[in-house]
Amino acid sequence: MKRFKEYSLDQQLVLPSDLNDWLEESHPAYFIGDVVGELDLSAIYDDYHSHRGGQPASAPRGRIPRDATVKQRMARKLRTKQGRAAYAKRKQTVEPVFGQIKQARGFRRFLLRGLEPVRAEWRLICLGHNLLKLFRSGVVSPAG
Repeated sequence: MKRFKEYSLDQQLVLPSDLNDWLEESHPAYFIGDVVGELDLSAIYDDYHSHRGGQPASAPRGRIPRDATVKQRMARKLRTKQGRAAYAKRKQTVEPVFGQIKQARGFRRFLLRGLEPVRAEWRLICLGHNLLKLFRSGVVSPAG
């Protein structure tokens, strides 16, 4: 027998206003939230906001400078015709990520309803997926 949460037709929200009403204390969302809360993401935000103006339209000429960082090298490659063509192929390979999330993480459906709660839940799922990828690649260690 299914049990439904009691509600009144006069109430404004059908879902609880607080996720704590739905999630157990041991739910992974709390752990992920704590981890993200401790991360210093200011460099990521600063970098993101600094590139909002776009890249120069012309392709670079000459050799890539030796002192260029990996990020600068990639940005330079992406401004060439060949680089743009290679990068465009990424649009074709999105499906494996969804397959990995479904198979390896066991994610089959959203627990919440409504556009904003589902977006937040999806961000948590993607965050966990990406953190695990970083951990497995050795970029991030458990000790920090």
